[in-house]
Amino acid sequence: MRSAREEANSRTVQGIVTGSDAKRAPGRGRHAKGPEDLQVRSFITQTDGTYHFSGLKADVDYELNAKSGDTGASTRKLSVFRHTQGKPS
Repeated sequence: MRSAREEANSRTVQGIVTGSDAKRAPGRGRHAKGPEDLQVRSFITQTDGTYHFSGLKADVDYELNAKSGDTGASTRKLSVFRHTQGKPS
């Protein structure tokens, strides 16, 4: 169980992975990498293509990418400056 201080310094990101055909992509690996500490968190998308990362440090930028086999997707950046209640761009 995390303390209130750890909760205040953390954030959650969730979303949907889609393929090049714009359809939801189940079973894809979604990764969140913190360049400062090189820690990588992984999540396999659910049957509806959704993913969810929680407990990400609020003061660290993360790189998010999806991968399936040898194919990859563009990397998205989750910046400390986009720490809002909305979705990361």
